[in-house]
Amino acid sequence: MKIGVVGIPLRDKPLFPNHAPFYEPKITDAARKMVKGAIDFGELKSATAKKGAPVNAFAMADFARQLFSLRKKCDLLVVFGESHAAAYPLYFFPGKVSRFDLHGDAFRGMRLNSTSYVRHAIGNGIKQEADITNYGILGKNAFLATAGGIGNANKPQRCDVLDIDVDVLDKKYKIMAEKRMAIGNGKQLPAENVYAAAKTKPKIVGFFEYVPSEDKKKFGTKFFNETVKAAV
Repeated sequence: MKIGVVGIPLRDKPLFPNHAPFYEPKITDAARKMVKGAIDFGELKSATAKKGAPVNAFAMADFARQLFSLRKKCDLLVVFGESHAAAYPLYFFPGKVSRFDLHGDAFRGMRLNSTSYVRHAIGNGIKQEADITNYGILGKNAFLATAGGIGNANKPQRCDVLDIDVDVLDKKYKIMAEKRMAIGNGKQLPAENVYAAAKTKPKIVGFFEYVPSEDKKKFGTKFFNETVKAAV
């Protein structure tokens, strides 16, 4: 089985209007190296994506086209992005999406960013709302869960695309700085729920909002590789 890994180097800039994702080359380098035995395709580039500048929908569509091409070169494609907006190109792939996150990320009336990319994927006709099933969303964000609803994380449905925000993981893993993680009231999920979703054999798996310097227990390496192992 050939496993490929690629980065979409987007980073959120909270002080910029509507939290626009900025293009920041090399920020996925460390994470990509954690996936053992994978072909490293580097980071995606686009003529409309400039270092230190916000990306637009044209760059995102370009990233999606590149992902389609890379997917043909391997059995499983693994994608990393620091901003969850980097998941948007994955929604261009056909089929069902299993989305693990504490947040819905389907806010209306906002530019394409990490809190609205799901709504943009639906509104732009890229993905049918009913094809997106959420896992781990807190009750207060249930209204953002999309028509696919909030699934039973203990029995995840089959998916073609697995979209994972590491903030969905229980705080015991210390994979993310607590200041960036929503107050989960003890409802964050065990890693085993993600592994179970991976066992449904998605074609593409994305890990988002992972920052190596925040991973105090260095759990990322195990988490990424166990997820990939389950997927293949």
